[in-house]
Amino acid sequence: MKNKTYPVVSKSISGRFFTDESCLYCDFCVEIAPFNFSYDDTTGYAYLFKQPSTDEEICSVIEALEGCPTESIGDRENYKPNFV
Repeated sequence: MKNKTYPVVSKSISGRFFTDESCLYCDFCVEIAPFNFSYDDTTGYAYLFKQPSTDEEICSVIEALEGCPTESIGDRENYKPNFV
């Protein structure tokens, strides 16, 4: 878990999920959820251009959140993984 809070990427659409400026753009989120994430080559950050609207999209965005190596994807509803 990150110890520091970073600003939200300005291109991220408002809503439940967001990306912050700790993003190093590894392409993971865009590969996992291409209908929700994109990349801004000007800033170098991935951003959420569309909030998920289906169960499948929500699952993909959560998978991207869980796998993000820099923990740059956030969930305003404070999703917590259910580890067994």
